[in-house]
Amino acid sequence: MQFEYETERLLLRICGEDYAERLLAFQTANRAFFSCREAKHSPSFYTTEFQQQLLYAEFQTFLKERFLRYYFFLKSAPEKIIGTASFSNISLSTDHSCMLGYKLDEAHTGCG
Repeated sequence: MQFEYETERLLLRICGEDYAERLLAFQTANRAFFSCREAKHSPSFYTTEFQQQLLYAEFQTFLKERFLRYYFFLKSAPEKIIGTASFSNISLSTDHSCMLGYKLDEAHTGCG
């Protein structure tokens, strides 16, 4: 697996702890939009420290090939997270299966 992919409009990256502030901005800006689609988060979820821990844990599970999350960035604004795609319950047995989850910044939904 690659750490980064590029499309015509997007960059998809696996992010480390140094992206915590950007992830917090993404989560905070979309808090109301995501609230009807996600479990309720504790107030600590909306802190840089929590986002750092989350990114660290995601990276560790990526290294063990159990979980993978790519963060989406527009090429025209490569510092702002606009979405994610996660692959969980990864099975490398004969069926090579996983579950896919995603979320997009409210302003970027319906853009194809």
